[in-house]
Amino acid sequence: MNDGIDDGYLITGHVKWFDVGKGFGFILADGGGSDILLHANVLRNFGQSSVAEDARIEIMVVETERGLQVIEILSIQQNHAAPGSGISDFAEFNPSDIAAVPIEPARVKWFDKVKGFGFANVFGDDTDMGKRRSAHFLAYIFIVTTAAVVGFVSASSAACSQDKVSVRGDFGSAQFTVKVADSIVERSRGLMFVEQMATTQGMLFVYGRPQNVSFWMKDTIIPLDMVFVDDIGVIRNIHSMAIPLDETSIFGGSDIQFVLEINGGLADRLGMDVGDQMQHISFGHGAIWPCETN
Repeated sequence: MNDGIDDGYLITGHVKWFDVGKGFGFILADGGGSDILLHANVLRNFGQSSVAEDARIEIMVVETERGLQVIEILSIQQNHAAPGSGISDFAEFNPSDIAAVPIEPARVKWFDKVKGFGFANVFGDDTDMGKRRSAHFLAYIFIVTTAAVVGFVSASSAACSQDKVSVRGDFGSAQFTVKVADSIVERSRGLMFVEQMATTQGMLFVYGRPQNVSFWMKDTIIPLDMVFVDDIGVIRNIHSMAIPLDETSIFGGSDIQFVLEINGGLADRLGMDVGDQMQHISFGHGAIWPCETN
């Protein structure tokens, strides 16, 4: 493997998935092979904030110690819905009437791609638009839904929640879905016996105060990255690719209050580094990256 500093080589394929909140996604090459990391920064250089799943894409790729990564996007061809497809809620409305209604500025409250719907608030109006029943609001929900599906929702607009951890640094930003271990029993069990995790899943260990922290991999059967974080949310140490079932002690550092465990090799592949900042609802008022308040 090289260091990823050459001009790369051309690959065509399609988007496996891209999550604007997490700040990255993966491409599948037409010829097969391993997933290719697509970071939000590369996509922004192309002039887009996100890209729809299954979109055709032409990219320049380099092979690094972190795996295959996109360094430049040459073209994107979005897949369009088949003629006649659409949202059944709009069947009773004339398309020209929907197109004629005014667009109102609003903020996405939340949107779940799996469930296929979400809610938005018009500025100056606290009513969830997902609860409205008029043609006007249905039309706008359609616009918001379309935007959310292709990812035009800023990660910074997402409020903190117990099951979300965000990390930002020179690499950009990423978001993980986590289980929180904040009791002695939960921290002792950790990710023992877990056979697999989705790419961006993990566990956040929360301690009551900053302290010396050491981990091991007893009864843990998947490789993990361990991200050690201080009380204000600054990453102080990253241990990459902890070996499954290894009972060697892994010292995370002094004055550590939080530890994020994610799939082995992912921190390196994303470019996470010491000094990057973490956001979670567990961080206090002195957090370096505080949660948004309504």
